[in-house]
Formats: sequence, structure tokens, C-alpha cells
Amino acid sequence: MAPREFPSLAGALGTWVKGLVVLLSLVFGALPLQAKDYEVERQRIEQFFPDVQSVSEPEGDYRVRTLRKGDEVLGYAFQSINVTQIPAYSGKPINMQVLLDPQGVIRDAYVLEHHEPILLIGIPEQKLHDFNAKYQGIRADQRVVVGRSSDSNAVTIDAVTGATVTVMVVNEIVMR
Repeated sequence: MAPREFPSLAGALGTWVKGLVVLLSLVFGALPLQAKDYEVERQRIEQFFPDVQSVSEPEGDYRVRTLRKGDEVLGYAFQSINVTQIPAYSGKPINMQVLLDPQGVIRDAYVLEHHEPILLIGIPEQKLHDFNAKYQGIRADQRVVVGRSSDSNAVTIDAVTGATVTVMVVNEIVMR
């Protein structure tokens, strides 16, 4: 008779924790995501607009902040949650800060908040930040495709293996 094999305690515990994270994501994913202030917003503005002297209060329907040096407009900053609330894989929207220059060129797209289970338990969050960095220099009116495209006018960006749904939603968020 062959010896009976038992799963290791670490393996069983890891499976249980992953299941708990997915369950909590589903339960809390039903709660609406609200815009709020994040410390990293100011840091990203200073990184991509080092000459900025003032940042306005959020204005208009999309709560856009104007970035200025004296009277000169250097760019704009907004949280994506104020523009669109596309649910991602978790069922909750991803909130990003998008920075644009006055010509509509994306200077930065940075995830402020997400509830994606694959990024909480499997794929390093840095892979998502690396993906988002690929939007730098793309005009807001360009067509961006995740993966391959036969459209020679489209900008293509490689997906993140294992997080394809998440990055496709991120693409929709940034380009809207």
C-alpha cells in the first residue's frame, strides 16, 4: 500500500488565505469608491512638473486641478474616479491620478487605489506601476490597445501576464 500524502500546512494555509482575500474583495467590492486626497498625488505632481508653484483646488464636474508656474498653466491633474468608474476584475473601480500637459499629452498615470485580488496575492504591484509608466508621452486622443493590433495608427502596450483584465480596465480608465 502506498503511503498517503498530505498537503503541507503552509500550502493549505496559503490556499485558505488566498480564498479569504478573494471573498473579502467580493464583499467589499460592492462598496463605492470615493475620491480622497493621497500623499502620493503631490509627490507625482512635483516629480513630473518640477516647476509647479501652485495647484488649484479641484474644479468642474471632473474635479480637475490646474498646475501653474505663476500665470503659466503647466498642466492638469485629476483622479480617474471623478471621470469614470469602470469596475475592474474585483468588481470595484481602480482610482488613478492622471497628469496631462496643456497639449493633452499624458505625463503620468498612477494607481492611487485598487482592490484587485491578483495584485494583493500574486503579481507584484510594481508590475502594474511599470505598465502605467508606458502611458507617458501618449496623447489623450490617440488610440491605445493592450496587446496586439492590426491598426497601424494605434499605440500598443504589452499586457501584464496574469492581470490582463486589470490592465485592460486601466487602459480604458486612462484613455477616457
